[in-house]
Amino acid sequence: MSRRKPRVRMHKAGTETDQDQKVGTYAHRNSPRWAAAGGLRQRLYSHSLGLVMGAIFVFSWLAQSIGGVAAYNEEQLRQPQAPMSWSSYTGSADFWSRTLQNWQSELLA
Repeated sequence: MSRRKPRVRMHKAGTETDQDQKVGTYAHRNSPRWAAAGGLRQRLYSHSLGLVMGAIFVFSWLAQSIGGVAAYNEEQLRQPQAPMSWSSYTGSADFWSRTLQNWQSELLA
């Protein structure tokens, strides 16, 4: 006997309905609690992947800015120049140059 794999419907375009996603009133007993909840909790559940990925992006950019200001200030102190604060560094050309070079290298990799 051969086992058949379930067919995946690929003919639909656009977003799925709540019934297709099994959220809200269409959630099953074994669905996550937040999928069955309504209002803000269901909205957070529906957008959780985007929120997590956005948070990872923001935290990695924050880490890059902290590491960048440390490297920049070390370079400034080797020369007889004053160090720069983090807030003024994030508006500087050096920060944006390093950021765009990092993004370029990641996109080309």
